Amino acid sequence: MSGERILVADDEAIILTQLEESLNEMGYHVVGKANSGATAISAAREHQPDIVLMDIVMPGEIDGIAACEAIQGNMNIPVVLLTAHSGDDILKRVKSVRPSGYLMKPHRPNQIRACIETTLCRSSRDRHRSNLLSGARHRNEDGKRQINATNRLVSEDLSMILALMQLQTRHSSLTTLDVAMDSVSKRVLSIMSLQESLYSGHPDKPLHAPSFFREAMESVRASHFIPESVRVTLRGDDLALPTQYMQSLGLIVIELVVNSARHAFNGQGGNVLVSISGQGGASVRVVVSDDGKGFPEQPVYRNAETIGLDVVHRLVQRLGGVITQHPAQGTAYTLTFPMPKLQETGCN
Repeated sequence: MSGERILVADDEAIILTQLEESLNEMGYHVVGKANSGATAISAAREHQPDIVLMDIVMPGEIDGIAACEAIQGNMNIPVVLLTAHSGDDILKRVKSVRPSGYLMKPHRPNQIRACIETTLCRSSRDRHRSNLLSGARHRNEDGKRQINATNRLVSEDLSMILALMQLQTRHSSLTTLDVAMDSVSKRVLSIMSLQESLYSGHPDKPLHAPSFFREAMESVRASHFIPESVRVTLRGDDLALPTQYMQSLGLIVIELVVNSARHAFNGQGGNVLVSISGQGGASVRVVVSDDGKGFPEQPVYRNAETIGLDVVHRLVQRLGGVITQHPAQGTAYTLTFPMPKLQETGCN
């Protein structure tokens, strides 16, 4: 090392001058000199040196040991204590403040250099280690917050479905209870498939919406929720949306697609179209439509007995969106949501 900025403190002017000359010859830069513990603290605060060389015995209420404790503790600047005293009382106090270095007088230039270099090296290593630990703690805390938020959302989804199931079974006979339980089980499996798609990559990165929906539909079809006779077509703008946003949106789309596949075609084949688009960057628009038999004009998602579509309605509200049902060649749902703040485009 060379050119490090050093503050020297000693109550004897001749020693200050000798130290300054010696340090300059070694290639160091003396940024300040102090003749008491109090002035050393002030000079360290003003100049922010890389290291302080300080005599222990100095006049005033604050000696070198007390000044060392203040400078290292409050400013995180390493201090090397210099002294001609080696009594037990002095050594005990020195140990209590844990100086970065300790050098007995008289000392030769090579001893000063060695002490400075080892102290600076150790200080640099400690700062690097502290930064690594701090970064690891922040990453760990961020990861924990993200995991907790995700778990909370999943728990909300499961709790919502189970609560609706309980509402439905209060009005169900024993013969229909198994059907209700089967419906809940399938929805839980839908959430599990969705979670696998969401967090198989990097959960802190936005998801490419069309690719995500394609993978989600494949998982749902593999779970036998969508008959082979029903064709699902996906169309979408090149949007990338936050993972947690996609969690709710994915559940909505899966529920609507599965609902169409199971009820719109009377066991026959048919087509379901899912499209997603960004509306000028202000909103996200999702349309799920089928060419099946259609539903009554009444918005069935507001019927408490229709558990799946009631879940859809609640999830839409969570995202601050609106849902409209309108007749097409079958049934179509249009969902509009505010565009989330965290957005990237151009995903592959």
